[in-house]
Amino acid sequence: MNKSRPAPAVRSQRLGRFILILFATPFAAIGVTAIGVGLYRLADGRVTEAAGTLFLGLVFAGIGFGLIAAGRSGQKEERKKQQLQSAHPDAPWMWRDDWAAGHISSSARTSMAAAWGFAILWNFMSTPLLFVFAGIWKQSRAALIFLFFPLVGVCLLVWAIRLSMEFRKFGGSDFVMSSIPGVVGGKLSGSIYAAFNPRSPRSVTLKLTCLHRVAGGSGDDRSVRENILWRDERTLEVGEAEAGPSGSRIPVLFRIPSDATETNINNMDNAVLWKLDVHADMPGLDYAAQFDVPIFRTKDSSLSEDQPQTVEPPQNSRIRVQPAAGGTEFIFPAARNPGVAASVTLLLLIWSAGTWFFASFLGPSVIVSIYIAFFLIGDIVLLLAVIMMWFVSDRVAIEAGRVTIRRGFLGITWSRRIACADVSDLKLNVGMQMGGGSGTPYYDIQLICRDGRKRTAGRQIRNKREAVWLMHQMKQAIRA
Repeated sequence: MNKSRPAPAVRSQRLGRFILILFATPFAAIGVTAIGVGLYRLADGRVTEAAGTLFLGLVFAGIGFGLIAAGRSGQKEERKKQQLQSAHPDAPWMWRDDWAAGHISSSARTSMAAAWGFAILWNFMSTPLLFVFAGIWKQSRAALIFLFFPLVGVCLLVWAIRLSMEFRKFGGSDFVMSSIPGVVGGKLSGSIYAAFNPRSPRSVTLKLTCLHRVAGGSGDDRSVRENILWRDERTLEVGEAEAGPSGSRIPVLFRIPSDATETNINNMDNAVLWKLDVHADMPGLDYAAQFDVPIFRTKDSSLSEDQPQTVEPPQNSRIRVQPAAGGTEFIFPAARNPGVAASVTLLLLIWSAGTWFFASFLGPSVIVSIYIAFFLIGDIVLLLAVIMMWFVSDRVAIEAGRVTIRRGFLGITWSRRIACADVSDLKLNVGMQMGGGSGTPYYDIQLICRDGRKRTAGRQIRNKREAVWLMHQMKQAIRA
């Protein structure tokens, strides 16, 4: 249970807000000065010069005062949160007003505003490159690399426009919880209220995801990574989405395993978050919404082992299960996920093009050599991933009291054997994911040995229900 905020996290966040305000102050000062100069030029009759100066002044002042306001707002929120923590030390879900009320709004408006802010800032910084390097491109093809930044700006604008169209069509959505909070070893239940006709969607998909958010670095070097720890997904049958007060009511019910990790937002540089996503396949623009939900251990948490899930055999699977001499064999063929394999191959080609560009068009220097070395390392990593996805297969044979795991590559095989008596359990693990926290996890089946070792007995299974079914089949074969 998260009973108090660690002091290092408090100091880090306070320092971050102080640096933000310190960084923003020069922008605000430059903006105010430029506005003053622009007004002076306007009064002097120099309208063209005044227009450009006023534009720059408004941009710099907007960025500066906007960041200062964000820093000040963060200070107020921190003081409020500390008061709530003192009042509810054993109930961290009471530290946020929406969690305490069990009435959570979607992130649609925030995502749209963030998309527009980022797109405008990026284009403001990158568009001048079109004019600065206009003459240089004719002299050196190496300067064409700078076209990448305005191109990204166009993509960001398209993304912001699409989010705006979705928000205009559907507005915001609300998730009303049946009980507060969602419980580890229990359930998350409630209803999503959305502004569309319940008869419109062709399908409605719900996802509950546990994420480990890790942030590192600072300034331009700051990076954020979201690793999927656990996910469950369900698709509603036709008619399960009902009519609601302003459109549709979508029922939500997820069982949460007893070994899941609870929410931890004490330090957002190393946090555990739970996200509830809903997607409805609609004519025209699809409906999509995301909610931050509280999942914690409480007195209602079950400590007993989760009941086995009843899962039907998958249809049209590339993974085969067949009888073997005295047992069962599981065959994981090469290229069983052609979509993700093709995506990684395309990424390899793009990355290799970057390597070729640096090696061919930029003059020799220490910095260029460092860039080329960096790109070559990336090429090697991506090439290994491409080989694994297209050409490596796995076979797991469970027979004669032992598990044999064979891996093959273009006719070359190597194997590992484990006695069935040495296997204490089997677990699913997210071994790979495409995209960030909203991306697609691919599951591995792990054999847990009695001495604590872990052995992978099946890799890169896209469908979780298929992974669960395969794991249960392996358990039965091992215990037979």
